[in-house]
Amino acid sequence: MSGTTLALASLPGASNFPAGLPAPRRSRTFAAARRHSRFVRFLKFVIPVGSLIAVAAVAAVSLFNPLGRIPGLTVGPISFSGSKIAMEAPRLTGFRKDNKPYEVTAQVAYQDIRKPNVIELKDMKAKLAVDSSGGIANLVAKTGIFDTGKEHLDLKDDIKIWTAKGETVLLKTASVDFKTGSGVSRDPVQIDTPTLSLQADGMEIAENGQRITFTGRVRTTLVRAPEARKSGAAQPGPAGAPAKFSQAETGDRR
Repeated sequence: MSGTTLALASLPGASNFPAGLPAPRRSRTFAAARRHSRFVRFLKFVIPVGSLIAVAAVAAVSLFNPLGRIPGLTVGPISFSGSKIAMEAPRLTGFRKDNKPYEVTAQVAYQDIRKPNVIELKDMKAKLAVDSSGGIANLVAKTGIFDTGKEHLDLKDDIKIWTAKGETVLLKTASVDFKTGSGVSRDPVQIDTPTLSLQADGMEIAENGQRITFTGRVRTTLVRAPEARKSGAAQPGPAGAPAKFSQAETGDRR
């Protein structure tokens, strides 16, 4: 595939398929429904990526807020080196508008007095609650640079996002524009979940995470779940083998 766009609103569930279909078509239809269901679960994991990055930006702004102390913010020693202010071991905790808690830490934060709008975080880590059952999404990045004037965040060097459910996102770089609610990564993207793996040459996020486009060469592998293999509901093939498919195959065949 040369590019794939996925949106939550465009993914139908099995309940949308008409009853009374011939057996072969019904089998293909429900196979497509299962694939769509896995894509929905996949997207529900990917979308919190934007929230995690937004939390990192909030932390960056709070570190050098000129109005004084920010609730939930703790810092270590502050030092000066040339034109840069260094703040060691910053840590910010709080709650987002949906009352989900978050925490952002870094080894050190820098601000250059010649560029007061630009804040650099080294060895940044972030945690964000993503559901009511206590699920946590984690983010680490070697470097985060936030421009408070442009409301733009650049992450680079070993970016990883993961959950305890075995879901991971690996990125080399990511740029986020908070004014437009969009983001982009022009470098290879690797996303893995227990039932689906995706690799792409890049990724674009729009509409505050509601629309995700994987760019360039997109390769998707669907892994049959153990319960599907036992029931025989999966497509024919060796037990335990991954089933590869293109995005076109996930649509309703007519």
